[in-house]
Amino acid sequence: MSRAALLGSLILLLVLAGLAGLRGALLALAMPLLVYFFYGLWRGPDQIMLDVQRVIDADRVTPHTPVKVSVTITNRGNALDELAIEDAVSPALTVANGSNHHLISLPKGRSFSFEFSVSGPRGGFPFETVHTEAGDDLGLMRVLRDFPTSGTLFVLPNISRIRYVPIRPRRTRVYAGAIPARVG
Repeated sequence: MSRAALLGSLILLLVLAGLAGLRGALLALAMPLLVYFFYGLWRGPDQIMLDVQRVIDADRVTPHTPVKVSVTITNRGNALDELAIEDAVSPALTVANGSNHHLISLPKGRSFSFEFSVSGPRGGFPFETVHTEAGDDLGLMRVLRDFPTSGTLFVLPNISRIRYVPIRPRRTRVYAGAIPARVG
């Protein structure tokens, strides 16, 4: 149950108990909670409208090489008093420098950028979503939204050069092959 629903049911219970028992003290007790509830509804976010862009410096690297990831978020909706941002990183990758979690206040039309570096073992690691959670300054209302983004980091093994090795058969066979050759 959310905080707003819990607080609303508590206010309703106090008002009904005060009216049923003709007790002004219960109604007076409900008034500060009612002010708190309506302030949270008034200042709480109704929706999150953001533009999210991610840039990964390299898409193919060797194991445990740091790669810089840049994220830019622009607010296209109402001002957000409290916005928690998390760029979803694969559990196999480690954040080497910076942070992929941020808690900010983002006015309407403004942008926020952050960078962090990741490194990891061999494999392909997709960067698919940016998780956001907006709330009011009292912590009463919460709105969650995931923004899909694209990007993949491929960590490929180290390739070492070897010297030229001539490969020849020990002897040729009687039967003809599918490829014509000058020497039998």
